[in-house]
Amino acid sequence: MGMISIDVSNERAQVPKYKIQSPLFTSSEPGDTITFSDKCVDYCVGIVDIVNSTKISASLSGSKIGRYYSIFLNAMGSIVRKYGGVAVKNIGDSLLYYFPETSDPTRKSGFIKSLECGLAMLAEHDNINATLRADGLPSIDYRVSSDYGGIMLAKSSVSPIEDIFGPPVNMCSKINPKALPNSAVIGGDLYQVVKHLDFYRFEEVKGCSVGFKHQYSVYTVKHNSRKDKMMVKSAIEYALLEIGTPTLEEVIRGLFNEHKCLISDCYENPQYLNAVLKDLFGNSHATIVESIKSYLEEFASQGSIRDFLTKLERP
Repeated sequence: MGMISIDVSNERAQVPKYKIQSPLFTSSEPGDTITFSDKCVDYCVGIVDIVNSTKISASLSGSKIGRYYSIFLNAMGSIVRKYGGVAVKNIGDSLLYYFPETSDPTRKSGFIKSLECGLAMLAEHDNINATLRADGLPSIDYRVSSDYGGIMLAKSSVSPIEDIFGPPVNMCSKINPKALPNSAVIGGDLYQVVKHLDFYRFEEVKGCSVGFKHQYSVYTVKHNSRKDKMMVKSAIEYALLEIGTPTLEEVIRGLFNEHKCLISDCYENPQYLNAVLKDLFGNSHATIVESIKSYLEEFASQGSIRDFLTKLERP
């Protein structure tokens, strides 16, 4: 199935057409169609793919096929943009995207956004199907797959949008069918980066083979049932560790000595963290608060996270 146009004027949102800020590109011979960047960059890559779309689309007329795919692809592209990703292209019934913020594996915020993006796509399932039903179109199921590794950007003489190539792109395609419909999986390389994020639950897909001589691990990813609390705990720890391990240890001591409180308890008692930060750092505590907010910015609209940040910022 060829690439389809998704420039549909009456859609809620359209797949963003970005001009990617890329590394320097190697020179090409006159008449070359594609030119690759001169270096490889580690990024988190994702693919969202419709289940059984060939069979479904065979029963639709041309105009309905376009509407069917555009509702799905535009909704997915809007979610990618919301979480800071770059939508590269649609390939038939799938969308390929990546997250520039994940170039530094020590900064977990980009990886959190990449995982949240995939889970937000799944959460949009009912809304997409409601739109499809309203247009007299069949319901839709899809899978999300993500992995991490080196990719190269490429400029094309026939398209203004830069493409991406590399092992994580290929691996996302291979592991996508390993996900159950309306679920998400990640590859082993991405798992090694995010496995310590406590607010997600990872389970290895047993007996999974992707066609290599050696087994490549694949994991399902879901929210932990105590996601919000664990996310706040991690945001506090990351913000303090950016300053240094001694700072984290000092705050831990202050919380326990003054309030008999652990960092994990700050979700319910942000006023304790507020007091300790002010006591230790004076007016400079505001910088730490802003750092905590930056880790939680994508989730600040959620009631419990919003309440935590409101109380943390109180003078």
